[in-house]
Amino acid sequence: MKKVYQEQNSALTKLKKKQATAKSKLSKAQSKSLSAQKATQRAILKKAIGAAVMAETGGKDVTWITPVNPGSKESYAILWPDSEDFSGSVNVNETAVIKHTPINTVTQAGTESISVGGALIGEDGSISTLIKKFERIRTWAENTIEISLIGQTSFPNAIISGIDKPHDTYLTNQIAPTSSFGTKKISRLS
Repeated sequence: MKKVYQEQNSALTKLKKKQATAKSKLSKAQSKSLSAQKATQRAILKKAIGAAVMAETGGKDVTWITPVNPGSKESYAILWPDSEDFSGSVNVNETAVIKHTPINTVTQAGTESISVGGALIGEDGSISTLIKKFERIRTWAENTIEISLIGQTSFPNAIISGIDKPHDTYLTNQIAPTSSFGTKKISRLS
């Protein structure tokens, strides 16, 4: 009787291990499926946002931003640019890393940034809607939401590093913010 009990207990232990392994594999498969489903939904949402921008602008040359992971079809802002000022830098060592080697043996790509001046434009009398759009951009900046900037100079992954809004009581269909966006390149040895 003791021998039968031990055999049954051993078989039960093996079955529990198989069950745990099966649960783990199922969990991983469900996680991959969920990730793939989210990626597909995000791609569909980004296409819908792109279509909305094209419809709203008539395909004109504008600059627009959207979060890398948008939450809805309204997760974008169109800036009709007056200016786009790009700035980039490369950091070069000023001293040799190893004695008797050239000074510029190690370089590091610096920060790239762009400042966009222009306007959020809407229908006459639509200032309240434009203020909501401006507040959306400000919220993305405050929460350091990773965004995509699409324009003459595009950054697929950037952070809004600054946003200014002048006060103009005479305009009834636009807000003219100046926004700064920044990204950091990956370091490399040359």
